[in-house]
Amino acid sequence: MTFYASLSQLPDFTDYSMKNRTYRYFDGKPLYSFGYGRSYTTFTYSGLKGPMTVNAGDPAKVQITVTNSGSVAGDDVVELYLTQPKRDATPQRELAGFQRIHLAPKQSTQVEFTIDPRFIAQVDDQGNRVIVPGRYTVYAGGSQPGYGETQTAEFNISGEKQLPK
Repeated sequence: MTFYASLSQLPDFTDYSMKNRTYRYFDGKPLYSFGYGRSYTTFTYSGLKGPMTVNAGDPAKVQITVTNSGSVAGDDVVELYLTQPKRDATPQRELAGFQRIHLAPKQSTQVEFTIDPRFIAQVDDQGNRVIVPGRYTVYAGGSQPGYGETQTAEFNISGEKQLPK
């Protein structure tokens, strides 16, 4: 859930577009961003790796190393966001996965995500889910991009594919 800093950040009630609604389309700085949370320790993220190229319709696998850089054990929710090539109604970012982990102080672990082709697909004007070729960006860390520490990686989708409904 996104908590806006003021009512002035919300679009007019009669505006039915998605612009500035939900974390996926919001341009401003919210009071609390989607995925915001507190912990008694701190975590660092490094080494985000993904494929260079993925064929349209195949899943994409990415890995990131998470380290408890604090002095007490703690839980973290590692969030993975995806940005697709821009089209008319493409979200700025989309939550593509998350995993809760528990780490002792100074402990590290590698977290792996598999991005399902349905998350990579966009809905076209006819309502079809289509994977379009182009450059995709993934962000992984403890918050959505722009609101905390995240790592960034890019990959290309080759080809185009329509997914079954």
